[in-house]
Amino acid sequence: MGIGDIGKVVLGDRAVLGNEGVVVVVYKLSKDNRLIGDPEIISRGFVFEKISKQLLLEAVVRLKRQLAKKGKINRSVINSVTSDYLGNYFFQKTGRRPMIIPLVV
Repeated sequence: MGIGDIGKVVLGDRAVLGNEGVVVVVYKLSKDNRLIGDPEIISRGFVFEKISKQLLLEAVVRLKRQLAKKGKINRSVINSVTSDYLGNYFFQKTGRRPMIIPLVV
């Protein structure tokens, strides 16, 4: 039927989630595209947040620094910097590449 069929892309995403985990980064953005507070990093299946709290806190600090280098930010800048920078940072620190989902509210 085509409805509910699982394709190769879905199976690939499930494999990444199962092996590497997922990281959601939540940003609060004002109407004039300024960050409100710090990004929040939520990890599932990647690292246990209570044990690896320092890793996630350091990731927030480094991520804010990377965004500051860009000057003016918008949703597309946030998405690309978050995915690229955190992907490399987490691989460097853990040897794993979780699926990274930036969420801007």
